[in-house]
Amino acid sequence: MMRIAALLLTGAALLLGLAGCAGLHERPPSPPSSALMAPGDTPLGRLADLHQVPAGRSGFRPLLQATDAMHARLALIAEAQVGIDLQTYQLANDATGQEILRALRNAARRGVRVRLLIDDYHTAGMTDLLLGLAAEPAVELRLYNPFTAGRDSQAVRLGLLLGNFSQLNRRMHNKLFVADGRAA
Repeated sequence: MMRIAALLLTGAALLLGLAGCAGLHERPPSPPSSALMAPGDTPLGRLADLHQVPAGRSGFRPLLQATDAMHARLALIAEAQVGIDLQTYQLANDATGQEILRALRNAARRGVRVRLLIDDYHTAGMTDLLLGLAAEPAVELRLYNPFTAGRDSQAVRLGLLLGNFSQLNRRMHNKLFVADGRAA
C-alpha cells in the first residue's frame, strides 16, 4: 500500500514538473492600446466638468463602505459611453466578480471599449467566463504573468509555483478603474 502511494506521489510530482517546463506559445504582438477620453457631452464628461477641482485641491473622495465602492463601480460602468479601463489583482468567480464581469460585458455590447488587465494568479476555474468576455468585439482582455498550465486548478498552480518562486513573486497588485477617461 505504501509503495502504491509512493508511486502515485512520484507520478504526480513528475507531471507537475513536466507542466512546469511548458512554455507559453508565441503570440503576435498586441496592437498598442491607449486610454480614451470622453467628450464633455457624455454623462461622465458633464459630471467631470461640473465638479472641476480647483488648483491645489484633490478630487479624491473616499468610499468608506465596500457596498458604496461596488455601487460606484457599477454606476460608472453603466454610465460609460466611450471606454472602461480596469486593472486588478483579483476578480473572483463569485457573486461580486460575476456582477462586475456581466456589467463589463453589457457595456461592451452597447459599444463601450473595455480593457481588462487581471493578474492570472486567482483566475483558476474562470477560463470560460474570461473567454466569454474576451470574445466580445469591444473587449481587450489580458492576463498578467499567465500560467502555462492549471487553468482550472488552483492546486496545480500552487504546485507549479513551488518550483518557480520568481513567478510567484511577480504579481500585479496594482488596481485601476477609469470610466470614459473622466472618472476613476
